[in-house]
Amino acid sequence: MDETSETLIKPEGDPPRTGIKNPVINKGPVLVLICLLIVLVIMSVLTWYRETRVLGYHRNITYATHNGIDLKLDLIEPKFGHGIDRPTPVLLDIHGGGWSEGDKSEELELLKSFSEIGWLSIAINYRLAPDHIFPAQLDDCRAALKWTIEHASEYGGDPDRIVLWGTSAGGHLSLLTAATLNMDPDEIPTGGNRTELDNSYGVRCVFDMAGPADLTRLDGLLPPIRELVNMLLGADPNLERINEPLPGALEASPLTYIDLGDPPVFIVHGTVDIIIPQWQSEELYETLVEAGVEAELVIVEGLDHEGHWEQSEMAPEEIWSRILEFAVKCVGEW
Repeated sequence: MDETSETLIKPEGDPPRTGIKNPVINKGPVLVLICLLIVLVIMSVLTWYRETRVLGYHRNITYATHNGIDLKLDLIEPKFGHGIDRPTPVLLDIHGGGWSEGDKSEELELLKSFSEIGWLSIAINYRLAPDHIFPAQLDDCRAALKWTIEHASEYGGDPDRIVLWGTSAGGHLSLLTAATLNMDPDEIPTGGNRTELDNSYGVRCVFDMAGPADLTRLDGLLPPIRELVNMLLGADPNLERINEPLPGALEASPLTYIDLGDPPVFIVHGTVDIIIPQWQSEELYETLVEAGVEAELVIVEGLDHEGHWEQSEMAPEEIWSRILEFAVKCVGEW
């Protein structure tokens, strides 16, 4: 070997030094991201807690079983802080849908509104036509009222301060339930699931939103709506019988049962409602007043059956204020 040459021997086990330093990772953005994720998780948990605990949202409680069918209700407890020292009023809501469709879940916003002001709020399902004809629906509503009377106190509600609420077909059933409360049980129409009510006078008033009150008169109803009435009463949906009442129409009409012992009624109807004619609510109001029952009728210019308030001449806040004023008269302060 040439003496002037050098042999380069790499040390074993150690990597060669390149002069490039190990990169330093900036952990700041990562920590921020982790913190944001933690905050989002906490917010989600708090939202869940508020909706399911503080508001006490209970779903699909069985209130009765009729002909092998479990009938369900949803409820929201009074807003936190209410119903503790003093039981609160109770809203019992019956959904609409032409007696043939609809579901209690569609009433959630209404339940929330009443819960927020300190009420126990309940929405029910009931058996639907044409599979179940009248008076199955009345049987179900009376059973739901019985459940409410017996169990309201478990959720902070006062079983002696119950308010019925219904829109369209739900209004009809609310009126019918209230109007048959002080009748002899043997005279109340039933489909075989009769309910005895121990505290029927716990119903303090009814809020009826454009519910039909007289099914003996079908004049002014569009053909699709007449078909729904036919299905409710077990008749051929295509049957044209405008000038002569259908069998069972008298028994299914709230007007048939109105008398002095009925609870007060607050009625709302729009002037451009093409589903349920305005005269239905006007006739209901006149019949109530003639019987000595306290009643209030609000005709809203420009309001349709679907509740498009933006087209009406009255703001929904104004109606809400009047509803609460009427409620105070019926159930007192809360």
